[in-house]
Amino acid sequence: MLDIDHFKQVNDTYGHPVGDKFLIHIVACIAATIRESDLAARYGGEEFVIIAPNASLDEARTLAERIRALVAEHPLVISGATIDNTVSVGVAEYAPEPRFGASVLEDMIDRADQALYRAKQGGRNRVECWTAPEPPADRD
Repeated sequence: MLDIDHFKQVNDTYGHPVGDKFLIHIVACIAATIRESDLAARYGGEEFVIIAPNASLDEARTLAERIRALVAEHPLVISGATIDNTVSVGVAEYAPEPRFGASVLEDMIDRADQALYRAKQGGRNRVECWTAPEPPADRD
């Protein structure tokens, strides 16, 4: 799951038509990076989901890092303005037993969303992989 960092600031500074062009710019960065077998979709607002079948967690993390770097290195230049921005990405892999949600897809999206939240909390412009929370320690 990918989220554009500070996207509201783009809309507030340049207006929604430029914000729409910035979304298209992000989509182009994603499309230039993913494999033919991958599926990218807008999930809502400035969030996107990328399904990378048959990719391990490490391979998905590498893909996410390539997208993150491409966005950071290629600002949108429009009407004489250069719009720098970054993305934060949460990565999760398929688990046969859903832990969150009713299906494996809902589970995977929820875990990726939790990892994305950690990426945002960790300073943005980063990739985080979902890891299971530590069980509570025994207290004697």
